[in-house]
Amino acid sequence: MQRRQKPPTSFFLSPKLRQKRVFVRLVAPAHYKSENKALKSGHLQKLTAVKQNADVALQNLLAVMTRSKSSIKQLISGAEDLQLVADLLKSLDKISEMPSQGTP
Repeated sequence: MQRRQKPPTSFFLSPKLRQKRVFVRLVAPAHYKSENKALKSGHLQKLTAVKQNADVALQNLLAVMTRSKSSIKQLISGAEDLQLVADLLKSLDKISEMPSQGTP
């Protein structure tokens, strides 16, 4: 006995449903591919913008670091100058506390 083959499922579908199936099989993948490309392109643009922002932030941090180092050097130099002045004042105090040689 031979089995009788069933007619294809599309045989029972209305013409509108057949058109939708054709659309889904042929047109939809191309549409999704182009949509996917557009999304990837937007993603790459955003990633590029993030990288540029990170680069600007890095440059700003390097500039701040350079200025900070300069300020710290100036502060240390000023502190050393103040230490010299303090030492000088201590010496003057010691000199003024010494009894003069002619006084009993």
